[in-house]
Amino acid sequence: MRQFILFILLAFTLSANADCPQQPNKKPDFQSIVEKRFCVIAHELCLDESKANQVRPLYFEYCKKMGELLKPKGPKKPMDQRTDAEIEQDMKANFAKAKSIVQLRETYYNKLRKLLTPRQIVKIYEIEQAEQRKFRQHNAQRNNNKK
Repeated sequence: MRQFILFILLAFTLSANADCPQQPNKKPDFQSIVEKRFCVIAHELCLDESKANQVRPLYFEYCKKMGELLKPKGPKKPMDQRTDAEIEQDMKANFAKAKSIVQLRETYYNKLRKLLTPRQIVKIYEIEQAEQRKFRQHNAQRNNNKK
């Protein structure tokens, strides 16, 4: 069963790449990334079309707000070049960001809970984490190749 699902995901990925060829150095836009991720989520959760159409706008809204929260504020100086006050300010900003993320997740959990089961919502979070791991590994490999 797992092999079948992996085959379907691979076929979907290949067909999605064939449908919209990208320039070699061009990064995919946020909308297409979220759309592909939602397709994986809808498939994994076995959502029918009507349920997927109800969940899609909530998920896109959630991703947009989460992206805004996680967007880097700019380059940081190395630790040895920052003052204690700057470090403390960054720590407090990190705490505030973490609280905002938890609050956002709780808000959208309550909204999604009206449409999905808790098990399905947890599956969404697991898929997101797996995608983030892949993204970090891809970036790490790309950065290693540049050196």
